[in-house]
Amino acid sequence: MSSSRQTFIASSAAFATIGILRRPADAAEFTYKLGFDEPLSHPMTIRANEAAQKIKLDSGGRLEIQVFPNSQLGDDTAMISQVRLGALHMTLMSDGILSGVVPLAAIENVTFAFSNYKQAFEAMDGPLGANVRAAIAKAGLYPFEKIWCSGFKQVTNSVRLLNSPADFKGLKFRVPPSAMEVALFKAVDASAVPINLNEAYAAMQSHLVDGASLPIVTVETLKFYEVQKYIAITNHLFTGYSVVANGEAWQALPKDLRELTERHFNAAGLLERTDIENLDAMMESKLKSQGMQVTHPDSAAFRRDMRSGGFYKGWREQFGSEAWALLEKSVGGLT
Repeated sequence: MSSSRQTFIASSAAFATIGILRRPADAAEFTYKLGFDEPLSHPMTIRANEAAQKIKLDSGGRLEIQVFPNSQLGDDTAMISQVRLGALHMTLMSDGILSGVVPLAAIENVTFAFSNYKQAFEAMDGPLGANVRAAIAKAGLYPFEKIWCSGFKQVTNSVRLLNSPADFKGLKFRVPPSAMEVALFKAVDASAVPINLNEAYAAMQSHLVDGASLPIVTVETLKFYEVQKYIAITNHLFTGYSVVANGEAWQALPKDLRELTERHFNAAGLLERTDIENLDAMMESKLKSQGMQVTHPDSAAFRRDMRSGGFYKGWREQFGSEAWALLEKSVGGLT
């Protein structure tokens, strides 16, 4: 080891020791911020807070992770930019929005690809998920192993009942800043307007858009039933959320704190997945009681139109043959 390297290590260790000695007895050695878009009542917020509490307890107070839900630190686009720059340590980010930085992250959003949660989680816990995480790491971010989830997406609107692809024609739908969802609504002759979640209610209330593409749990927790009359249970898109940290900030934590943090967030993510599945099962009747009318369009009709229109072929070319093969290994042939 060179003398300059030895000097750097020694001085860094001395600085760290001084910092620890000078901090108040009840203050954390490391304080990291985690931001995301879901509201206070969402299972994501509840489980993230539980993980943060366990990390603080099990680290003996050395690491405090402050949780900021409900877009308190900015919209999704702003938060992922902050994490990349190091202004924000961590985020729980929809993979559709993360795809603006890591295009491959959107492969889990391929429309009508996954039939159920079990199929989606097995794919993202397996080789497909590992492939996506490798791409995220190349962008200077650290992805945790287990994805979280906001559910399969449904379609709400305030104009008419939706029963078939033809019913979508001419309507305008709020989508997140996600190329996949923009392409989906274009394929059914509708318009997609990218709007971050914290602005979605106002966009629907003012009729800037007719409806939205949203998980059913989010429709209820954000009270979108107040400004939307109809909901079509399409299950058109699986929405995973990845816990990602700024790469340098992550490496600045001692190894034991990194392992502790990822272990608790992975465990919390598994619990949050179950929360979403359980809530999904009861939300339809709840939204009916709140005045929404519900339909169940045949997904096979959408798949046929999208396949014949080259939708899947186009995305296969974008994601590449290796990743697409891993997707189809999980869900069967799409193209």
